[in-house]
Amino acid sequence: MPFGPTFAITGEASEAVSAAETVVQLRGATTVRAQILGYKVSFDGTSAAATPIRVRVLRQTTDGTATAATEVNVSNPDGSAPACAGFHSFTAEPTAGGVLDDFFVHPQGLPYSEFYPEELRPVLGMAATSRIGIEVTPGAAVNCAVTLYWMEC
Repeated sequence: MPFGPTFAITGEASEAVSAAETVVQLRGATTVRAQILGYKVSFDGTSAAATPIRVRVLRQTTDGTATAATEVNVSNPDGSAPACAGFHSFTAEPTAGGVLDDFFVHPQGLPYSEFYPEELRPVLGMAATSRIGIEVTPGAAVNCAVTLYWMEC
């Protein structure tokens, strides 16, 4: 796949989560394919004895209800706007589809980041119904900060 501009979305603020919740979602576009380059997630837990938080990167089969995110062109601040759309602060959860990544992060630890090698990058198809989200499931209420990076081709 050829290289294109790189974009990022965030939750735009540290989001309070207390149950399984999508913290960001990227929706595809009919004009481009999008490769997920990577993501970062962190929590502001204060207890060393806190239960680790489950984090899942997954394809989602519905949109849910959310706030539009501000997409940022990180490869060229004067460059094009993305064709794909980002969302955060869900009030109605999307439906989970296939799980692409599933792991635990300690809520008091350093930010966790994952950047995929080219051959393992999840791809959003050329459809507005193509979605990838990051869902977190904390054992207790905590704030979450998240960033998702993608490239459009």
